[in-house]
Order: sequence, then structure tokens, then C-alpha cells
Amino acid sequence: MKKKYIYIVVAVLLIITSSFFLKNTIKLMAFNWFFAQHLEDILEQSYEPLTEKENILELDENVQTNQINNPGFISFQLFPRQVQLKEKNEGENEVTIGNTKPFAILLLGEDARGEEQGRSDSMILSIVRPSDLKVLLLSIPRDTYVEIPGRRGKDKINHAFAFGGVKLAKDTVEHYFDISIQNYAKINFYGFTQLVDALGGISLKVEKDLIKYTDSGAEIIVVGGKESYTGEEALKYARFRSDSQGDFGRTERHQEVIIAILDEAKKLTNITKVFDVIGIVGENLKTDMKPNMIKELTNLYLKSENPQIHTYSLKGIASNDNPQKIWYDHVSETEYTKVKTMIDVWLNLDTSEDELIEYFK
Repeated sequence: MKKKYIYIVVAVLLIITSSFFLKNTIKLMAFNWFFAQHLEDILEQSYEPLTEKENILELDENVQTNQINNPGFISFQLFPRQVQLKEKNEGENEVTIGNTKPFAILLLGEDARGEEQGRSDSMILSIVRPSDLKVLLLSIPRDTYVEIPGRRGKDKINHAFAFGGVKLAKDTVEHYFDISIQNYAKINFYGFTQLVDALGGISLKVEKDLIKYTDSGAEIIVVGGKESYTGEEALKYARFRSDSQGDFGRTERHQEVIIAILDEAKKLTNITKVFDVIGIVGENLKTDMKPNMIKELTNLYLKSENPQIHTYSLKGIASNDNPQKIWYDHVSETEYTKVKTMIDVWLNLDTSEDELIEYFK
């Protein structure tokens, strides 16, 4: 135990005494010397490859009866049917950072407590471009009205996770955008608060109090104007949707919180907290990315002076014009074409920088 802390002190001294121009190099050396192996060891418990048996949830007779009596719960999803998924070549989902090809990761924030099967409270399609250190975070609102493979008709996209876990959620996004997603990462939102607290809080642009109005009066959910926010406050901020933007504002706050965590984790002052952070991530993360791949991604992030993260939220029109009066977000053909083109452009290794940032000007 004493040796571990001696190593940390040495790493901190190396970083503090480094010159400005060498700070990223020294930081990368410190990570590889003292933390990389620990990261791989901890993340072994997070490694969970998908299997075909995790696909479509089989509904028993009692569940079907409950859904028939409560049609608004699932909305016409009782009769399985086949949907043609994008064909995949052998080895297509094998990703290594060394090959520099852009690849897709589906990021899921799970809204569940205990052993219950939750819904995907947050769904973000991330395109990673190792060659030029650029990342696209595309948020998909949970009420987006889509076709779910193996189900009849359409439903909210976050129901895919409730029906068939990560596998069906991944299949649904692949089918919707006609792409291949190489990896997934799922984090428990209630463990996420520990991560923020381990970092000492994060900075968020909360310009004014976030207030929820109920029959009993107004309740301040998050106080605005603070320099730093705790894990509980950050979670409330990310999940807040009691304003004029509704779920679309919520998806943008999800992105902001992710970027704030990355920024805080990269600060030199947090180098002594690395072991705590790694342990918390390992306990609350499930992914089919191998530990060595995550280590390589971390190396790339630390190596870069200014990794560029671009964000976009899929936009739909909210409507409850259906017999059950359920609210869905309907994406227009124009918006879908724009986002589909954006994804294809980001997945193309030969895309120029001007083309990549065209959608964010």
C-alpha cells in the first residue's frame, strides 16, 4: 500500500516540474507507468461481450395480458416479426486503435435500480476518429419514434432496451441509421454520481435555477451560478426536463455533463484520484470494448493538446396524435437525411476537416 502512494507522489512531482511544452508527454508517461495496468485489471470486470441470446425479450402470458389491458405501456408491440438488419462482414466489429479507422460506440445510461430491467435513460451514438482525434456525440431522445427489430409497428427507441437489453438497443440504432456499431458502453446512472464526487465535482453552465413546478408549488431542482456541482446535482441537471425544451434540452445536458467529466478527469490536479476513479468506473460500467482498447483510447486522449468533441441532438416533433395519446418524437425526413449524412461523413476516414465540422457552424 505504501509503495502505491510513493508511486503517486513521484508521478505528481514529475508532472508539476515538467515544462509547459512537455506536460502532455510527461502526463502520458505517468499514466503508462503507474495507472495503465491497474486500469486494465479493474476493467476486466466491466468486459461483457454481447451474445445473440440477449436479443429480443420473450414475453410470457402474464406480461402479454398486462400489456393488452394497458395498451399505452407498450403500444402495439405484441407480435414479433422479422426486420432485415444490416449485413455484417466477418471481423467488421473488431476494432483496434492502431488501424485509425473511424468506429461507432453506442453509449447507454441505464435508468434502473437493483436487479430490475431498466430503460435506456440516455442514448448517445458516438463516432470516434482516432486518426484526427475527433469525436462526435449524437444524442437520440428517448421518445424518438422508430421501428424496433422483431416488434410490430413502431415505438419509443428507449423501449428497445426494456424489451431486449443492450443487444436490441444496438440493433435498433443500427437498423434506424443503416450502419454498423462496433461497440457499446453502458453506465449505471446511480453509480455515475460517485464518479463525479471522486473527481471533486464538475463545472456546469447552469446560468439560473432549474425549477420544477408541481401542484404543491415550485421546487428548485438545481441551483444556478455555482462554480462546481456534486454528483447528485450533476445527475439532477442531466435528467431535468421540466422546461420549454423538454427532452431535447435533457439530451443536450447529457452531452454537457459527459464533456465536463472528461475535462475534469484530464486536469493535472486530479492525477492522485485516478485509482478511485478507475475503481468506480469498473464497478458501474459494462462494455464489449476490451480493457486494452480502453487503455489505448485513454492514451490518445491524454496525448492530445485539444481533442475535439462535437455534439448534436437528433431533433423531432413531439406529438400524441394516436389512439393511446402517448407522446412520441417524430423525426422529419429532412432532419433524418441530415443526421444520416452526418454519420456517414464522420465514419469516412477520407472526410476533410471542413466537411466534419460543417454541421456545427
